[in-house]
Amino acid sequence: MSRFSKATLPLLETVELLQKGLPKVPFNATLRDFIEWNNLTNSQRNNFFAKKSSSRINEVTKLQPLLSHCMARWLHVEYKLNYYPYYDLNVVCLYTDLNAGIENAEHVVNYFKRYVTSGVYNRLNYYLVPLYDTKIDYKARSPSDPKIKVMKEGILSNHMNYQIDDPVFVTMINDVVKFLPCDLVQIDSQQKKWTQAYIEYDPQKGFLKQEFQTMDYWCHMTAKLLGLDKDHQGHEMYITTRLVHLFSQLHRTIPEHKLFIIDDPQRWSPNVSTILKSMMGWKTFPITQANISTHLYQPWTKENQFSKDNSTFITDFNQVKTLYSEITEGTKTLESEDLNDFANEWMDYEESRELLSGDPSNKINSVRQNLQDSSLAVIRG
Repeated sequence: MSRFSKATLPLLETVELLQKGLPKVPFNATLRDFIEWNNLTNSQRNNFFAKKSSSRINEVTKLQPLLSHCMARWLHVEYKLNYYPYYDLNVVCLYTDLNAGIENAEHVVNYFKRYVTSGVYNRLNYYLVPLYDTKIDYKARSPSDPKIKVMKEGILSNHMNYQIDDPVFVTMINDVVKFLPCDLVQIDSQQKKWTQAYIEYDPQKGFLKQEFQTMDYWCHMTAKLLGLDKDHQGHEMYITTRLVHLFSQLHRTIPEHKLFIIDDPQRWSPNVSTILKSMMGWKTFPITQANISTHLYQPWTKENQFSKDNSTFITDFNQVKTLYSEITEGTKTLESEDLNDFANEWMDYEESRELLSGDPSNKINSVRQNLQDSSLAVIRG
C-alpha cells in the first residue's frame, strides 16, 4: 500500500516548501508544487542575485535595450489614450530574475525621463514583484532610479497584501510563463474522470512514487476551464494550472489591469487531419510541451543542489488567451503576435541610438537582426 493513504504529513504546498525547505523525512506533494519549488529555489540561489554566465543569458536579455524601448513606447501610448490624466501610470513587473527585472525597468524609466513630459514622468510608479515572497539580499544591486521599487511580497503567496483598484500594467517579460509549472493529469479509464499526479519524495532516496489521485482546487479549476471532461478524451497531458492561478489572482486583486507578456509560445504544426477537424468545429487541446529536469527526482544533497536544472513548460498562446477570457468573465481579451512584429510597430531607430548613449549603430542593427530571428511572441491586453 502506498504511503499516500497513510501519510501523517499533510500535502506540502509551494509556499511551505519555500519557507521551511525540504522536510527531513519522506513527504508528499503535488508534482506541480514540487517542480515549482525546485525552479524557484534555483532562481533564488542562482538567478536573483548572481551575475549570469553568457550561457545562462536568456533571449529577452540579449535583445535589450531595444526591446525595453519598444515596450516603453507602447506603455506611453496606452497610458495617454486610456488613463491620463485621471490615473497614475502604474507598472507591476512580475519577475523570476531580479537583476534582469531591474535592468529592464531602468531602460523603461529612462525613456520616460528623456522623451515624455514631466507631467507623465512624475506619475510613473514602477514595481518589481516576485511570484512568491523573497528576501532582498545584499548581493542584489539597487535600482538607479527612485521610481523603481523592489517588493518582497509575492503575488502568489498565500498572505500577499496586494489590492490595487487603479489601472495597472502587469508585465511578465523574462521567462515567467515558461517557468510556471503545469499539472500532469491522467484519465481514469474506470471512473471516466481526470486525476492529478502526486509524488512521494524522500530527501535521502529521492523520488519514490507517483500516483494519480483526486485533483486539488487549482488543478480541478483548470481542467474545468479547459472542458476536459466534456470535450477531450485523451490519456495524459500537462495543463497550465499555475498560470490559471496567477490570472485568477490578478483578476481578484488587480481587477483593472492590462497584461503585457513576452515568452516562448508553442508553435503549432497541424497535419491535414487536424486542419480538417478544426474547420469542422472540433476542439483541439494542444499538449503543453514539458521539459522536466532529469535531476529533479534525485536525492537532494549538498553536492548536487547547485546542479539541479529548471523544468520548463511551453504553452499554446491561443489556449492562454481563451483561459484568460474565461477567468476574467469575458471582460478582458488578449491578442498575440510575434515579437518581431511588435518591435517593428513600436521601434524608433533614432531614439534607440540616443538611449544607447553614443554606442555604435551596429549594436542596434545586431539586435534588430536578432529580433527578426527570434521565436518569442507577445501577448497583450
